[in-house]
Amino acid sequence: MNNPYQPTAEVGRSETIVIRGIAFEGDLRRGRVGQIQVLGVLMIIHGVLDILASVAMGGYALFMPQMMSQAFAANNGNPMPPDAGTTIMFTMFGLAFVYLLAGVANLVGGIWAIQFRRRPWIIAALVCGLLMLLSCYCFPTSLILLVYGLYVMLGPSVVYAFELRKQGRSVKEIQEAFWELAAYG
Repeated sequence: MNNPYQPTAEVGRSETIVIRGIAFEGDLRRGRVGQIQVLGVLMIIHGVLDILASVAMGGYALFMPQMMSQAFAANNGNPMPPDAGTTIMFTMFGLAFVYLLAGVANLVGGIWAIQFRRRPWIIAALVCGLLMLLSCYCFPTSLILLVYGLYVMLGPSVVYAFELRKQGRSVKEIQEAFWELAAYG
């Protein structure tokens, strides 16, 4: 009886394929190279939103002590504790600074992703997005972006694409070569 699920003697491709002067060894496929720029754009958008959240938090930091003081006076007539306003303001400015770090990291990481540069720093920027845990509203999207970003950035074809960029190849050359590689199966 013949087993239809038994692998053939040749599993995968073993020969080197050269496309546009770029050598593709063995089983290297197109992979997720086409997703790098999508990831870059998503990182830029998320970075801008994080920066806007930082600006909003900084604005709250300026007005919140005064509003809290008025709320205390209106509700029970007791004044707010003496250092509470300063504590609130510095805490909120600290959060604004953390949001700003995450936003700038995502913004710059997205630009680098579009340019196929600094792959380890892109991964670090994605991880910095977890700083948005303190904001609640941006954390779920930061977490999703991190998972998607790691899925894209850790693929062997993406690692090779970034290596090609280090060797001086243009983004367009790399993308076209990987696009043509898809025809080889």
